[in-house]
Amino acid sequence: MIREALILLNRIVSHPQYAGSVLLALTNRRHIARLSVDTASRLSHKGKCLLHCDSITQQIRESEIVELAQGFQRRLYTFLGANASGKKPS
Repeated sequence: MIREALILLNRIVSHPQYAGSVLLALTNRRHIARLSVDTASRLSHKGKCLLHCDSITQQIRESEIVELAQGFQRRLYTFLGANASGKKPS
């Protein structure tokens, strides 16, 4: 379920028409922004359990989740950095 949610988030925040409004909604309020950043950060570092996974399929799923979270984290931080500097995010 997490993997699918991250796929959807990444597709939305990378779409030129929706990215700005979705990222603004995810960062407009302090508690939602904190939750977005915290979730992206935690999931992007979750790869430490890859060595303890029992099956190859589970390892692949875990690595996909980490990669998707890192992509979302990059887009989120780029948006936050652009907003902090007053630049329009690309």
